[in-house]
Amino acid sequence: MIRPDHSTAAVGVAVLSIVVAACGGSASPSASTPATPTERPAASLVATAHATVVPPAVASSTASSAAALKLLWETAGDAKPLGHNADTYWPAIDPLTGNVWVAVSFEGIYWIFSPDGKYLGSFGAPGSGPGQFNFVRTACPDCGAGAIAFAPDGSFYVADDGNNRIQKFDAAHKFVKAWGSFGSADGQFADANSIATDGKQVYVYDDVRTDTQVFDTDGKLLRKIANESGWMTVDRAGNLWAADAQGISEFDATGKLRKAYPLPDSFRISLATDAAGRLYYNLQDPNSPYAALGLVRFDPATNKLDVFSTAGETLAIAPTQDAIYEANFVSPGWPAPVLRKYALPTK
Repeated sequence: MIRPDHSTAAVGVAVLSIVVAACGGSASPSASTPATPTERPAASLVATAHATVVPPAVASSTASSAAALKLLWETAGDAKPLGHNADTYWPAIDPLTGNVWVAVSFEGIYWIFSPDGKYLGSFGAPGSGPGQFNFVRTACPDCGAGAIAFAPDGSFYVADDGNNRIQKFDAAHKFVKAWGSFGSADGQFADANSIATDGKQVYVYDDVRTDTQVFDTDGKLLRKIANESGWMTVDRAGNLWAADAQGISEFDATGKLRKAYPLPDSFRISLATDAAGRLYYNLQDPNSPYAALGLVRFDPATNKLDVFSTAGETLAIAPTQDAIYEANFVSPGWPAPVLRKYALPTK
């Protein structure tokens, strides 16, 4: 979650009338950005500097006129999140049921909804025991978290940020194991606020360590990737996609960088991929009150950008591919902690 604990750099870029500023890091602006995918060392996602111009391939792409998405439903569960920190975070889809989970960060639980918005109950409880969670970020007491990643078999992994660990559950929601502790050594965490899995490997981004640790499903560390932004997703082929200040990078299952795609809007929030291989991310104002600015759909095969004026903070694509779930903290345009579902154009 990107909120007051993150520093922001000062490069503004216009994307179809949506103005966003470059974020994070200490790199200085570059004079130009490659127009085509470029290779970068697999050890780092931030080897190039911030973009200050729109890549020609992106600038010439066909994009929407930033139309708003149709709201299908907005709903909440039975918890009553407290105060100005009220928050929903990181929607995720159970592949066995199609139900959507979303963290209620400051309550230490997940709400569970059917695809039509019916509230089905909650999972978890605040605390530090098995199946209990602390979703208040270690590095930012005013910021919530609660990232969750489902494997294809319905098992899932929770980035239990405030407890500095990963918890694994089976498809019946039964606790299996946990690993991790506070620190900077291998297998430790200081702010584990993003997670992804393909069912074979578990990717955990730490916003203080500024790296992604890659584990097997039993918690054995396989490798690390240094990067400054933790928004990531795994596609159906098992490739990892990660967003940084310069764009989006694609890694194969071994961690080898396949391609890097420079993009003009560097304050991108959350990342998801659909069945067609298109990527989705939200745009957020890097200045308080951190309002959502828009949703971008990017096709790596064609460099086509579609921009919509509707957005939240974290997102998930519905299995039907025709809808998107959005969660957000209380902010302009988002007066209460809820989960929203919007219709999504398929073309």
